[in-house]
Amino acid sequence: MPLASLALGLDPGWAAVAGADAVLLAVLAGTAAGALASRLPLIARNRHAAQQAAAERKFHRQYDQRQTAHGEPPDEHTLWLWKDCDWRKWEQEEPWAWSPMQRKSWAEALFRQQAQRQVDRLAATRQQQKKSQQREEDEVRE
Repeated sequence: MPLASLALGLDPGWAAVAGADAVLLAVLAGTAAGALASRLPLIARNRHAAQQAAAERKFHRQYDQRQTAHGEPPDEHTLWLWKDCDWRKWEQEEPWAWSPMQRKSWAEALFRQQAQRQVDRLAATRQQQKKSQQREEDEVRE
């Protein structure tokens, strides 16, 4: 190896070859660094997408565990899970392409959607209470 022989002082005649080797190694190192630097944003986006997918799977797993019977309104914890999932998406969806106006309109839509979920939940709860009260009155009459 020319670099090793020069470093160890074994053969000074190889200095020109060692210089060429050093230049070649520097060019290869620069090329590798450039290639890695150009891939880092893609690697970061892929990692981010994987984290988002994991968070989505976690949400759906928790949601499935808390899922109530068909027709039942969601409980407070389920609503909180939805809110958490919505805002996590809002905060972390494509942070490299942040557009303030789009984020603002998205946030407003999320607020409206979450308020509507709460209203729907309260309406469903009232509806169930009326049905159960009606059933109780019907049982008392019989």
